[in-house]
Amino acid sequence: MKNELYELYKQCFPKSQLSKELFLEEIDYENSNIIITQEHCHMVGASVVDKNALRLLCVAPSMQGKGYGEKLLKRSEEAIQEDGYEEAILYKSDRLFSDMNMDELKELHFFTHHNYKPVKCDVTTWGSKQLAE
Repeated sequence: MKNELYELYKQCFPKSQLSKELFLEEIDYENSNIIITQEHCHMVGASVVDKNALRLLCVAPSMQGKGYGEKLLKRSEEAIQEDGYEEAILYKSDRLFSDMNMDELKELHFFTHHNYKPVKCDVTTWGSKQLAE
């Protein structure tokens, strides 16, 4: 699954120069909850949750707009709540998103559409959302 997850990341963020080893380290692969969605036995989307932080959520470009991202986000938020957290945060990683302006990423509009609020003063968090109980 490591290779497939890395390839999905590279499809979604083709400007990234991050090696597979550094990618796996950055998402804390061994300690994070990896949530995947598949179609015809192929990974089309994945999210990475660590405690209450959503480290990564990506859907293959050819599969975007079909509801996979919303389902992954919902499952990620449920996992965060199940671990006892009342707030989900969007992890901001300079290594994962190098060469990308975080304020201009179209993907961030997806999160604002789902009630995430920007946190401009925090260097490790792009945004957060209070989760309903």
